[in-house]
Amino acid sequence: MVLRERRGVDMLTMRQRVAAYIIALVAFGVLDAAIIFSFGARSYKTTLGDVLAEQPHIWPVLVFYPLFIFGLCHFAVFPALRARNRTVAASNGAIYGLCTYGTYALTCYAAIRNWSLQLALTDICGGTLIGAAVALFAYLGAARIRV
Repeated sequence: MVLRERRGVDMLTMRQRVAAYIIALVAFGVLDAAIIFSFGARSYKTTLGDVLAEQPHIWPVLVFYPLFIFGLCHFAVFPALRARNRTVAASNGAIYGLCTYGTYALTCYAAIRNWSLQLALTDICGGTLIGAAVALFAYLGAARIRV
């Protein structure tokens, strides 16, 4: 496919879009698993105790990951690819992570008795960083694809 200019906006190829999505999905899965299995589970267990399920439900993860990555690509990676600017990927990814994880963590802090401010702030900071890192990684991978 040839990259064409339409109405002053660089168009992305389907290969770039699919590559960005797959790279972001894999990177997010790896980073999220590393966080959960290193200190995340311990933090949640300490703070929430018996409120947590003994065995986590897998289907919500299978729904959340693709949805989160769809939004991250739409709001951070694709605009960065169009602008050919890695800073756009990292900054928009950070903002997306801040907003999405902030919504979750602050809602939990408002509604769940055992949810601590420390846990909310940790989630928000982690979401901001993971959003920036995954968007940047997906941008760098997809930008290498020749159009």
